[in-house]
Amino acid sequence: MSPILDIPSFCETFLESGVDINQGDKFNLTALHFAVINRRSNILKLLICYGADINAQDDNKESALHFAVYNNNMETVKILVESKIDINIKNYAGMTPLIMAAKYNSIEIAKYLILQGANLSIKDIHGKSAIHYVAKLHDISLMHILISSGADVNDETSEKETPLMIATRKCNESMVKNLIARGADVNRQDQNGKTALHLSALYDSPKIAEFLLSNGTKIDTKTNDGYTAFDYAKKFNNEIMNLIQKYISQK
Repeated sequence: MSPILDIPSFCETFLESGVDINQGDKFNLTALHFAVINRRSNILKLLICYGADINAQDDNKESALHFAVYNNNMETVKILVESKIDINIKNYAGMTPLIMAAKYNSIEIAKYLILQGANLSIKDIHGKSAIHYVAKLHDISLMHILISSGADVNDETSEKETPLMIATRKCNESMVKNLIARGADVNRQDQNGKTALHLSALYDSPKIAEFLLSNGTKIDTKTNDGYTAFDYAKKFNNEIMNLIQKYISQK
Protein backbone atom coordinates (compact mmCIF):
# COMPACT_ATOMS: atom_id res chain seq x y z
CA MET A 1 0.00 0.00 0.00
CA SER A 2 1.35 3.41 -0.96
CA PRO A 3 2.31 5.56 2.08
CA ILE A 4 -0.04 8.31 0.91
CA LEU A 5 -2.93 5.84 0.89
CA ASP A 6 -2.15 5.10 4.53
CA ILE A 7 -3.73 8.46 5.36
CA PRO A 8 -7.53 8.14 5.40
CA SER A 9 -8.22 11.57 3.87
CA PHE A 10 -5.89 10.95 0.93
CA CYS A 11 -7.20 7.42 0.54
CA GLU A 12 -10.78 8.70 0.40
CA THR A 13 -9.87 11.27 -2.24
CA PHE A 14 -8.19 8.53 -4.27
CA LEU A 15 -11.25 6.30 -3.96
CA GLU A 16 -13.57 9.10 -5.03
CA SER A 17 -11.55 9.52 -8.23
CA GLY A 18 -13.06 6.29 -9.54
CA VAL A 19 -10.07 3.96 -9.18
CA ASP A 20 -10.81 0.22 -9.36
CA ILE A 21 -10.92 -0.57 -5.67
CA ASN A 22 -10.61 -4.31 -6.27
CA GLN A 23 -7.64 -4.29 -8.63
CA GLY A 24 -5.01 -6.76 -7.51
CA ASP A 25 -1.23 -6.72 -7.80
CA LYS A 26 0.76 -9.49 -9.52
CA PHE A 27 -0.25 -11.84 -6.71
CA ASN A 28 -3.88 -10.68 -6.83
CA LEU A 29 -3.52 -8.96 -3.47
CA THR A 30 -5.99 -6.09 -3.27
CA ALA A 31 -5.97 -2.90 -1.21
CA LEU A 32 -8.22 -4.70 1.26
CA HIS A 33 -5.58 -7.40 1.76
CA PHE A 34 -2.88 -4.79 2.34
CA ALA A 35 -5.00 -2.87 4.83
CA VAL A 36 -5.28 -6.06 6.88
CA ILE A 37 -1.64 -7.08 6.43
CA ASN A 38 -0.48 -3.63 7.57
CA ARG A 39 -2.96 -3.53 10.45
CA ARG A 40 -4.67 -0.35 9.20
CA SER A 41 -8.17 -0.81 10.57
CA ASN A 42 -9.23 2.74 9.65
CA ILE A 43 -8.26 2.17 6.01
CA LEU A 44 -9.94 -1.25 6.10
CA LYS A 45 -13.22 0.30 7.24
CA LEU A 46 -12.96 2.97 4.54
CA LEU A 47 -12.36 0.41 1.79
CA ILE A 48 -15.33 -1.65 2.94
CA CYS A 49 -17.47 1.50 3.03
CA TYR A 50 -16.52 2.21 -0.60
CA GLY A 51 -17.55 -1.25 -1.72
CA ALA A 52 -14.32 -3.27 -1.70
CA ASP A 53 -14.90 -6.96 -2.42
CA ILE A 54 -14.63 -8.31 1.10
CA ASN A 55 -14.23 -11.89 -0.14
CA ALA A 56 -11.43 -11.16 -2.63
CA GLN A 57 -8.77 -13.88 -2.71
CA ASP A 58 -5.15 -13.74 -3.85
CA ASP A 59 -3.35 -16.36 -5.95
CA ASN A 60 -3.20 -18.66 -2.91
CA LYS A 61 -6.93 -18.20 -2.32
CA GLU A 62 -6.15 -16.25 0.84
CA SER A 63 -8.86 -13.80 1.86
CA ALA A 64 -8.45 -10.75 4.07
CA LEU A 65 -9.80 -12.86 6.94
CA HIS A 66 -7.03 -15.42 6.47
CA PHE A 67 -4.45 -12.64 6.74
CA ALA A 68 -6.18 -11.22 9.83
CA VAL A 69 -5.84 -14.65 11.45
CA TYR A 70 -2.18 -14.90 10.36
CA ASN A 71 -1.60 -11.57 12.12
CA ASN A 72 -3.53 -12.75 15.18
CA ASN A 73 -5.37 -9.42 14.93
CA MET A 74 -8.73 -9.67 16.64
CA GLU A 75 -9.68 -6.11 15.71
CA THR A 76 -9.50 -6.72 11.97
CA VAL A 77 -11.11 -10.15 12.34
CA LYS A 78 -14.11 -8.53 14.02
CA ILE A 79 -14.35 -5.77 11.40
CA LEU A 80 -14.40 -8.33 8.60
CA VAL A 81 -16.85 -10.72 10.27
CA GLU A 82 -19.20 -7.87 11.20
CA SER A 83 -19.03 -6.75 7.55
CA LYS A 84 -20.37 -10.17 6.52
CA ILE A 85 -17.24 -11.73 5.03
CA ASP A 86 -17.61 -15.42 4.19
CA ILE A 87 -16.48 -16.86 7.52
CA ASN A 88 -15.93 -20.32 5.96
CA ILE A 89 -13.92 -19.23 2.91
CA LYS A 90 -11.12 -21.69 2.02
CA ASN A 91 -7.55 -21.05 0.91
CA TYR A 92 -5.49 -23.21 -1.49
CA ALA A 93 -4.94 -25.79 1.26
CA GLY A 94 -8.66 -26.00 1.99
CA MET A 95 -8.18 -24.20 5.29
CA THR A 96 -10.92 -21.96 6.62
CA PRO A 97 -10.03 -19.08 8.95
CA LEU A 98 -11.13 -21.27 11.88
CA ILE A 99 -8.85 -24.14 10.87
CA MET A 100 -6.01 -21.66 10.44
CA ALA A 101 -6.67 -20.12 13.86
CA ALA A 102 -6.58 -23.59 15.42
CA LYS A 103 -3.39 -24.54 13.58
CA TYR A 104 -1.51 -21.38 14.52
CA ASN A 105 -2.69 -21.30 18.12
CA SER A 106 -4.75 -18.11 17.74
CA ILE A 107 -7.01 -19.30 20.53
CA GLU A 108 -9.11 -16.19 21.16
CA ILE A 109 -9.76 -15.71 17.45
CA ALA A 110 -10.75 -19.37 17.11
CA LYS A 111 -13.20 -19.00 19.99
CA TYR A 112 -14.66 -15.87 18.41
CA LEU A 113 -15.10 -17.53 15.01
CA ILE A 114 -16.83 -20.52 16.61
CA LEU A 115 -19.22 -18.25 18.48
CA GLN A 116 -19.90 -16.41 15.20
CA GLY A 117 -21.04 -19.63 13.58
CA ALA A 118 -17.97 -20.93 11.74
CA ASN A 119 -18.53 -24.40 10.26
CA LEU A 120 -16.79 -26.93 12.52
CA SER A 121 -16.89 -29.91 10.16
CA ILE A 122 -15.09 -28.44 7.12
CA LYS A 123 -11.81 -30.24 6.40
CA ASP A 124 -8.64 -29.12 4.66
CA ILE A 125 -6.84 -31.02 1.90
CA HIS A 126 -5.35 -33.31 4.55
CA GLY A 127 -8.77 -34.25 5.83
CA LYS A 128 -8.27 -32.30 9.06
CA SER A 129 -10.93 -30.13 10.66
CA ALA A 130 -10.36 -27.59 13.42
CA ILE A 131 -10.71 -30.22 16.16
CA HIS A 132 -7.68 -32.14 14.86
CA TYR A 133 -5.46 -29.07 15.14
CA VAL A 134 -6.85 -28.15 18.56
CA ALA A 135 -6.01 -31.67 19.79
CA LYS A 136 -2.33 -30.72 19.54
CA LEU A 137 -2.77 -27.71 21.82
CA HIS A 138 -2.94 -27.47 25.60
CA ASP A 139 -5.94 -25.14 25.70
CA ILE A 140 -8.74 -27.32 27.04
CA SER A 141 -11.23 -24.45 26.94
CA LEU A 142 -11.05 -24.24 23.14
CA MET A 143 -11.67 -27.98 22.82
CA HIS A 144 -14.61 -27.64 25.21
CA ILE A 145 -16.15 -24.89 23.05
CA LEU A 146 -15.63 -26.93 19.88
CA ILE A 147 -17.30 -30.07 21.21
CA SER A 148 -20.07 -28.13 22.96
CA SER A 149 -20.74 -26.37 19.65
CA GLY A 150 -21.15 -29.66 17.81
CA ALA A 151 -17.69 -30.79 16.69
CA ASP A 152 -17.38 -34.58 16.44
CA VAL A 153 -15.00 -35.80 19.15
CA ASN A 154 -14.28 -38.89 17.01
CA ASP A 155 -13.87 -37.07 13.71
CA GLU A 156 -11.33 -38.82 11.47
CA THR A 157 -8.70 -37.35 9.16
CA SER A 158 -7.99 -38.79 5.72
CA GLU A 159 -5.58 -41.15 7.53
CA LYS A 160 -8.35 -42.14 9.97
CA GLU A 161 -6.68 -40.37 12.88
CA THR A 162 -9.00 -39.12 15.60
CA PRO A 163 -8.32 -36.16 17.91
CA LEU A 164 -7.51 -38.68 20.68
CA MET A 165 -4.81 -40.29 18.54
CA ILE A 166 -3.31 -36.90 17.70
CA ALA A 167 -3.27 -35.84 21.36
CA THR A 168 -1.63 -39.16 22.25
CA ARG A 169 1.05 -38.70 19.58
CA LYS A 170 1.76 -35.26 21.02
CA CYS A 171 1.99 -36.75 24.54
CA ASN A 172 -0.71 -34.27 25.53
CA GLU A 173 -1.99 -35.91 28.70
CA SER A 174 -4.48 -33.21 29.69
CA MET A 175 -6.04 -33.21 26.22
CA VAL A 176 -6.28 -37.02 26.19
CA LYS A 177 -8.14 -36.97 29.51
CA ASN A 178 -10.44 -34.22 28.29
CA LEU A 179 -11.26 -36.02 25.05
CA ILE A 180 -12.04 -39.29 26.80
CA ALA A 181 -14.23 -37.45 29.30
CA ARG A 182 -16.07 -35.95 26.32
CA GLY A 183 -16.73 -39.34 24.74
CA ALA A 184 -13.69 -40.14 22.61
CA ASP A 185 -13.59 -43.77 21.43
CA VAL A 186 -10.40 -45.28 22.88
CA ASN A 187 -10.56 -48.26 20.50
CA ARG A 188 -10.66 -46.50 17.13
CA GLN A 189 -7.94 -47.57 14.69
CA ASP A 190 -6.11 -45.43 12.16
CA GLN A 191 -5.43 -46.48 8.56
CA ASN A 192 -2.53 -48.63 9.78
CA GLY A 193 -4.61 -50.30 12.46
CA LYS A 194 -3.03 -48.46 15.38
CA THR A 195 -5.10 -47.47 18.40
CA ALA A 196 -4.25 -44.74 20.89
CA LEU A 197 -2.67 -47.44 23.08
CA HIS A 198 -0.31 -48.41 20.27
CA LEU A 199 0.63 -44.76 19.91
CA SER A 200 1.22 -44.30 23.63
CA ALA A 201 3.82 -47.08 23.46
CA LEU A 202 5.32 -45.75 20.24
CA TYR A 203 5.63 -42.20 21.58
CA ASP A 204 6.73 -43.11 25.13
CA SER A 205 3.69 -41.96 27.12
CA PRO A 206 3.19 -44.33 30.07
CA LYS A 207 0.79 -41.97 31.88
CA ILE A 208 -1.43 -41.83 28.82
CA ALA A 209 -1.20 -45.61 28.43
CA GLU A 210 -2.28 -46.08 32.04
CA PHE A 211 -5.22 -43.73 31.55
CA LEU A 212 -6.27 -45.52 28.36
CA LEU A 213 -6.09 -48.90 30.11
CA SER A 214 -8.26 -47.62 32.94
CA ASN A 215 -10.83 -46.39 30.42
CA GLY A 216 -11.56 -49.59 28.57
CA THR A 217 -9.02 -49.74 25.77
CA LYS A 218 -8.60 -53.19 24.23
CA ILE A 219 -5.13 -54.66 24.62
CA ASP A 220 -5.41 -57.37 21.97
CA THR A 221 -6.17 -55.12 18.98
CA LYS A 222 -3.67 -55.70 16.19
CA THR A 223 -2.27 -53.32 13.59
CA ASN A 224 -2.44 -54.15 9.90
CA ASP A 225 1.00 -55.72 10.37
CA GLY A 226 -0.23 -57.93 13.19
CA TYR A 227 1.24 -56.09 16.20
CA THR A 228 -0.54 -55.48 19.50
CA ALA A 229 0.20 -52.55 21.79
CA PHE A 230 2.07 -55.03 24.01
CA ASP A 231 4.34 -55.88 21.07
CA TYR A 232 5.08 -52.18 20.63
CA ALA A 233 5.68 -51.76 24.36
CA LYS A 234 8.19 -54.63 24.42
CA LYS A 235 10.16 -52.84 21.73
CA PHE A 236 9.78 -49.20 22.77
CA ASN A 237 8.77 -48.87 26.43
CA ASN A 238 9.26 -51.39 29.26
CA GLU A 239 7.15 -49.30 31.63
CA ILE A 240 4.13 -49.58 29.37
CA MET A 241 4.82 -53.29 28.88
CA ASN A 242 4.67 -53.72 32.67
CA LEU A 243 1.45 -51.69 32.83
CA ILE A 244 -0.20 -53.93 30.24
CA GLN A 245 1.00 -57.07 32.02
CA LYS A 246 -0.39 -55.73 35.30
CA TYR A 247 -3.69 -54.95 33.60
CA ILE A 248 -3.88 -58.48 32.16
CA SER A 249 -3.17 -60.07 35.55
CA GLN A 250 -5.98 -58.07 37.17
CA LYS A 251 -8.61 -59.22 34.68
